[in-house]
Amino acid sequence: MGQEAKRDQTVICEGDQMPSWREVFLYFLMLGFVNIGGPVAQITMMYNHMVERRHWLSEDRFVKIMAFCHMLPGPEALQLAIYVGYLKRKLVGGILAGLTFILPGALIMIVLSRLYVTYGSLPHVNDVLYVLKTSVLGIIGAGILKLGRASIRNFFLAALLIGAFVGMRFAGIQLSLDPALAGLITY
Repeated sequence: MGQEAKRDQTVICEGDQMPSWREVFLYFLMLGFVNIGGPVAQITMMYNHMVERRHWLSEDRFVKIMAFCHMLPGPEALQLAIYVGYLKRKLVGGILAGLTFILPGALIMIVLSRLYVTYGSLPHVNDVLYVLKTSVLGIIGAGILKLGRASIRNFFLAALLIGAFVGMRFAGIQLSLDPALAGLITY
């Protein structure tokens, strides 16, 4: 078996579909323009598209990749986009996914920031922002529920989630210690 075929087998799992360059580019470009709601909403949109609609990845593989990206420092939604771009279209796919994911949102934020500085004191602008805030909270809540259902598959994982929440909220355990404690418990 050739080196190229062996490398492709490690990247493409059974049941995963290989998108074209155009699909990867257009999807992450679109996602870059509709990045509302932060990482939870962005990852939920990726889950909907990559797992449920297009079958680029299996649910199990997506959850494992998402968990890996959460462990890395930095923006996990961007890391997830880059990683999936790399899986599907190697180095150029990772670079393409990262750039098309981040650049449109950055440009939109620059424009919106300038508009807010200029018109932010107007009452109508504050009313629109108030409505957007509640909409974004709804998007985030729906994303948490959907990703939670995909990730929490048994009673032990649910108990681990509740324990982590209680530990952080009431016992003062640092967020950075939760993965280490979860690893020790499951070891």
